[in-house]
Amino acid sequence: MKAIYFSLYLLGCALHVSAQTIKIVDNTGRLSGDHVFPTFGEAFDAASPGDTIQVVPSNDPYGNLDISGKDDITVFGIGFNPVTGGQSERVLFENGIISGANNITVSGIVVTRNFNIQGNSTPELANNIRLDNCFIGQFFTIGANSGTGTGMLRNVVINNCIVERETTVNSRTDAVIFNNSVFSGVSLTTVQVDNGANAVFNHCLFLGISTSDLSSNLNNTIIQNSIFYGVEPRIGSSLFSDNRLESNIIAGAADPTVVGFDVDINNVIVEQSDLFADDSFVLSAQYDLTVDPTPSSSLALGQATDGTDIGLTGGLGFSRTGTILPIISNLSVPGTVRTGEQLEITIEATGN
Repeated sequence: MKAIYFSLYLLGCALHVSAQTIKIVDNTGRLSGDHVFPTFGEAFDAASPGDTIQVVPSNDPYGNLDISGKDDITVFGIGFNPVTGGQSERVLFENGIISGANNITVSGIVVTRNFNIQGNSTPELANNIRLDNCFIGQFFTIGANSGTGTGMLRNVVINNCIVERETTVNSRTDAVIFNNSVFSGVSLTTVQVDNGANAVFNHCLFLGISTSDLSSNLNNTIIQNSIFYGVEPRIGSSLFSDNRLESNIIAGAADPTVVGFDVDINNVIVEQSDLFADDSFVLSAQYDLTVDPTPSSSLALGQATDGTDIGLTGGLGFSRTGTILPIISNLSVPGTVRTGEQLEITIEATGN
């Protein structure tokens, strides 16, 4: 454990500083202190807007992740595929929900079942939600259908995530962006975007069996710079409008014919072997993220609309290691700082 000392010179008037804005969730019993809580619910109840909640890696699940009715909260764990010198512990939750909250960031967690992001009964209450480097084991639902008593959800960004089952963007949702994420079509379809919602998928990977449709309900959606692997680029019903498919690669589909897209440009159909350096990247249920998914001979290299690679390695890129961050075990700050007074802050942290 190391202590890091900062000297700050503050000018102006007296400043009142909160003694702790980092809450730690630890069910392993390794940490202690007034800012350490055994469950996420207790840490969330104690948190104020602007606080960070760090969840310690553990072999035991933390129950459900519930972020409801409180704004400006950041939650982070170690990532879904951490590299920590042989340590295999992750941050596991059974289900996840973000409801009626604004300015929420969640990164580096594993949700083994379902994750739901939505507004509540007050219109437009939920805005600016971001997920980074998370794994969702079953269904991922963003927004709610009209008529359910929930409000609008706006400005959702999903980066570097893996979803094992179907992803649905419901009608009371505006401006959802997916970057560098994996969508695994274990069911018959991979993604759904209801009429009234809109979404952008950029540098993503859509996985499925060779006869699975991309969707049965897709509207107001742009899919670009992505790879379809075993997924047919079609909407398997008449529920589609205003969709654009641009600069994607399609491989391993029984029928690669594009259906349900008003704009279909610069999309390429290739052999499976032309895409990946190692098939284990897409064929293993655990996703072997230690391999380079884009070999030097791949047709995906440099062909995206932004000049980078088509697929996960383009755009923002895809992290294989997770979120490696220190665990703040103690933060000592004086309660009041006066004009011109030197402030000494002590931070104690351990690597996770």
